[in-house]
Amino acid sequence: MASVAENFPDTYTAGIGHQVASWKDCEKSLSHVGSIVDKGGEFKIFEEKNQRFAELLLRCSWYLYEKENYSLARSYVDIALEKFVDKDSLTYASAVDLGGLIDLDICHPSAALMAFEQAYTISKSVLPSDDLFLTANQVNSGHALTEIGEFEKAQGYLKQSIDIRIMHSSDRIGNSYSNMASLLLRMGNPDDAEAMLKNCPTLKDFSDETFLQTGNPRFSGDMVLLSRIRYAQGRCNKALKFASKALSFRRKYCSERLKVCDSLYQVSVLRHETGELELAQQLLQECIVISEALPQAEGLGHLARANYKASQVLEGLGKLEESALHLEKATNIRGELTKPDGDYVLVNGGASDFDNLVPWMLW
Repeated sequence: MASVAENFPDTYTAGIGHQVASWKDCEKSLSHVGSIVDKGGEFKIFEEKNQRFAELLLRCSWYLYEKENYSLARSYVDIALEKFVDKDSLTYASAVDLGGLIDLDICHPSAALMAFEQAYTISKSVLPSDDLFLTANQVNSGHALTEIGEFEKAQGYLKQSIDIRIMHSSDRIGNSYSNMASLLLRMGNPDDAEAMLKNCPTLKDFSDETFLQTGNPRFSGDMVLLSRIRYAQGRCNKALKFASKALSFRRKYCSERLKVCDSLYQVSVLRHETGELELAQQLLQECIVISEALPQAEGLGHLARANYKASQVLEGLGKLEESALHLEKATNIRGELTKPDGDYVLVNGGASDFDNLVPWMLW
């Protein structure tokens, strides 16, 4: 284990987010970590608390989260949380925070918020109130509250993160502005959201055209956001360009999992809006195939939403029998979804029901 722990990349302690450059090195060690976990369980090697083992699992879990392997990441995080010696440390807080991020991405924002608040409480007990380390957790809490619909509280957390990052001249300030823009859009203020997004140092001088020309994968989440802003402004063709660019990025840098699935859905909606029904149906079928291949905890919500949208598109194409089959499947899948923490809010069988089965904004 010592050799694997020494060589497995560590990106979580600095709170700097996704690190694509380290993915190849992480992948080299992934099978070794899996073997350690399996053998440790078989021979009960790590029955007692073991800080080094917990930290190795945390590093691995961050990578698995970045690659959207949520089920395995969750299992490793749960083991790590049991093995930590010091549960009042920033490292333990990071593990709690990561569990919240996994919950957030699979559409359990209430559970995610509980984790973020626990992590924030631990971190505040050992850090000054204006420490940069706290800002990532403030953004996460703001994101979860945005998903839940508690906009005033979300704004409070996001404002704190902006103030602290400005104070420290942090290069992560764009992350705070993007999430604040997402909140403003969710509140129905697309013009204010655009103005907020343009506060990002890397974006403020961008026009729509230069934004579309960039080759930096870091901007894919902001492209999704700007696409939604343009759509809310009634500029469907511009929205489609950004959504298509985001899909291209995500296909290049992400696995065939939720982020690609989400972008396929968004582009299909815009194709539907522009009357390109055959292409919309093709994209939705890709979305359905990806969703079906995922673990149920990750994919069912996306599968229900894609089938519901496919039923609408097929109806527009005059394929009424196929439309009815997709609608039935969507309704049945929705019925299978449980609500252990009250995250799923279903209202009268309408389209909003299916939208609520997936995160509003999947960064």
